[in-house]
Amino acid sequence: MASSNLETPAGLSNDSITTTSAVARDTNRSTSPSPERKSETSSRPVGSSFLFPSGERAKSWQDSYLFELLGERGAQMYETSEKGQNVQVSDIEEVTKVQQAQQNAHDHGAIPKTLGWKGAFFNQVAYAIALGILSIPLVAVSLGVVPFVLLTFLFAYICWYTGDQYWKLKMRFPGVQNLQDAGFLMFGPWGARFLGAAQFIFSVFLQGNHVLLGAQAFHVLGWHSCAIALAAVFAVISFLFTLPRSYKLFSISAFVSFSSIVVVLFSISAFVSFSSIVVVVIFAMIASGVTGPQNAPVGAPPIKVVAFGPAPGIKVDFLTGFLYVLNLFVSFGAIPSYLPIISEMRKPTDFRKSLFVLVGVQLVLYLIVGGVIYNNLGQYTTSPSLNSLSYTMSRIAYGLALPTILIAGCESGQVANKHLYIIVFRSRPQHIHNSTKLGWIVWTLINALTWVLAFILAELIPFFSSFLGLEAALFWSLFTGLSAVMWLYLNQGRWVESWRKIVGLIVAVLVIAISAVICVAGVWASAISIRDSYNTGSVGSPFSCNSVS
Repeated sequence: MASSNLETPAGLSNDSITTTSAVARDTNRSTSPSPERKSETSSRPVGSSFLFPSGERAKSWQDSYLFELLGERGAQMYETSEKGQNVQVSDIEEVTKVQQAQQNAHDHGAIPKTLGWKGAFFNQVAYAIALGILSIPLVAVSLGVVPFVLLTFLFAYICWYTGDQYWKLKMRFPGVQNLQDAGFLMFGPWGARFLGAAQFIFSVFLQGNHVLLGAQAFHVLGWHSCAIALAAVFAVISFLFTLPRSYKLFSISAFVSFSSIVVVLFSISAFVSFSSIVVVVIFAMIASGVTGPQNAPVGAPPIKVVAFGPAPGIKVDFLTGFLYVLNLFVSFGAIPSYLPIISEMRKPTDFRKSLFVLVGVQLVLYLIVGGVIYNNLGQYTTSPSLNSLSYTMSRIAYGLALPTILIAGCESGQVANKHLYIIVFRSRPQHIHNSTKLGWIVWTLINALTWVLAFILAELIPFFSSFLGLEAALFWSLFTGLSAVMWLYLNQGRWVESWRKIVGLIVAVLVIAISAVICVAGVWASAISIRDSYNTGSVGSPFSCNSVS
């Protein structure tokens, strides 16, 4: 998610931080008017509170960012040319370098708008809905039906709120293409580095989660080899699938958001992935009703569904219950994809349509899946729920799920890989524009690095619910809380000017508080769960051959 471009910092050059750079204005003159801009917001002051930078501070950040990208001489030339002054330099190659950097900034603002709201929805839903949905029934099993329903509605609202705030930030600042850009806008270089790193690590965690799922799928499908070998084979397959990269699409800009390209590259696979998981979910619900829980011991009590509290025979303490709640929390939304998806839309104002459909589909689907599987499997529900089905049904279900496991993991791999690739070559765009030998060597090594890291994570945390919970606690809470920070940023100086603003302030504070609780308690719960799972002998040790069961 590296943003090695000039538009975002240039967009911060004015003291008010309310207009984009001269580069962006030139780009807009050469293209059709963008619905992303709203003139009525141009007079609103931004960047003056104790939380966020002043205009002068942002300007200094811009200068340092240009210096970092172009070097001292190049940054001076860039500033001079932007002011309309003559550039006096004898080194024609240096002039060409700066002109190329300026052109890259133009291109960055001219990302083709190819997505409609339906395409945006499918890309979001492919990112948001994967096999994690089959861990949701455990929330109903551990807390009861009523708390499960209430939490589902709460997280659905937070999902809507989060997406809406990301959209509003994008409408106000069209140059923001991804989370790293947003971090630079609000907090400067360190904010950009922090959010960029968080996005990268989160993507690698997702890769690791899919390596774990892929190994489980191989095991259920009949490959009863060492668990390390199963995970390694799936990681290698995923590595091969993420090797291809489209220079035709990627050469749009040397500094274009890597995540924006992912949106284009995986538009078709997003639909395939969504279709695959829907088929798996429907099959799991039907199969669970036909066969019942196959993991129930002989003479076990019958299935019983309760409105409040854990199902009969289920002992749930606070940390265990919270871990299952985290699985539900992380299943809502597609936060890291919001900004790049909006950047690709023909009508960014239609993003709310895709977000509304996404939230609606998730709300209905999760309630149905949680309720139906809990009713069919009761207290014998596992995570993922496919493991509670009969051997034959589990094999069929995992076979159907393989496209989702592979594609969703590769999407995360593309995100992480392009993040590092742009960082490496942001000062040498010829390796991004063209298919060079060095470019392919570096790309291959980066792919190998991220999948090796994913494999290591899968071996260190070979527990699906714990892995998912740790992701939610560390990263999803951060990305969610950031949406409330965006509200504070966009409404500086006006937090209490009307009752609507006061309500908005209260909601923002509550979202930040919920995110903080989820982060702290979630990391604690996940750590305790991982420790207990090792202590009970579910897995002998990290990198154990019996880590897939």
